[in-house]
Formats: sequence, C-alpha cells, structure tokens
Amino acid sequence: TAFGLQLHYNFSERNALKIAVFDVFPDGADVNPYNLKWRLGNKGGYLTFTEFSTKLNLLKDKEGSFRFGAYTHNHLTDTTKFIRKYGFYLVADQYLYTSQSGQKYAMFIQASYGPAKENLNNYYLGLGLNISNIKIKNINSTLGIAMAHAGLKTPEYIHETSFELTYKMELTENISIQPDVQYIINPM
Repeated sequence: TAFGLQLHYNFSERNALKIAVFDVFPDGADVNPYNLKWRLGNKGGYLTFTEFSTKLNLLKDKEGSFRFGAYTHNHLTDTTKFIRKYGFYLVADQYLYTSQSGQKYAMFIQASYGPAKENLNNYYLGLGLNISNIKIKNINSTLGIAMAHAGLKTPEYIHETSFELTYKMELTENISIQPDVQYIINPM
C-alpha cells in the first residue's frame, strides 16, 4: 500500500475541491515490512491529483455530477533523468430518465488527455449507459453497457477499444452476482 495524503474542501453543497499526493514507488515488504517508512519527493516519485467537482442539473429535475482534474507524475529514472508526466481529465455522470416503475437511466462520459511526448497512453474516451432498479422476481438488478477507447503511443499499438456488457443482480443486501462480458479490439 502506498502512502498518500488527500485534502478535500467543500465550497458549497454543490462544489468541492480535492488535492491528493501519493508515493509512486513504495518499498516492498522485504525492505519496509510494516509500511512505516514513507518517502515523497523526486527521487522516490510522487503522483498528484487536483480535482474540482460540481453537481448540476443539466436536464430538468435530473441530477448530474461533473469532475474536472489534472494530474502530474514525477520521478527520477535509474539514470538520474527527471521525468514529469501530466494530463487532464473530465468525468460526467448524468441521470436521463426515471420510469413510472422506478427504473433509472443514467449515462457517463470519461475523457482524458496527456501530451504524447510524456505519456504512453496519451488520450482516453469512455462512455456508457446504466439502467438501475430493474425488478425481476423481487431481485433488484442493474444493466450496464459501455465503450472505452485508449490512444497508445507504441510502435505496435496505436489504440485499444473495448466494449462491455454487465448485469448485476442483488441477491441480498450484502450479496450480488455480476457477470461481465468484454470484447477488446487491438488488445495491447
């Protein structure tokens, strides 16, 4: 487990800011068996996130949330070369419709960008649809379908795309079953 610190500040009921810093290269159990020796800095490496979140109702009476953020990843290589990677991301969740029977339809969009010079995965786009509160014989279920596309910067692979279909059945309050099928185009 890596050491990390997180600060969270709520500007209002709808708006918040998060800042987090994590140790990128924690020592293994052979060197640090109790995980009490922590190092944050350029030599050991660190990962930071800064994220602003807001709740908006883009559709009348339909709740939505949006998160905008940036990240940096800094460390020294074995050759003492300093490496700094960075990027930006957006995550949007939006309820679309609630049926008379209580089924809720929601969508999500995820996007990120990091300059190709510094990042192996320089862009990402994900989107999907969830239908929740599906009742079949008193079992609450959720159906989800999604697509993810990652831009890669390698000689062999320029992108990877996956499609996913999942169905979650809540058997009890604490037990659920969730089969998941994925199809990946051009896997890395």
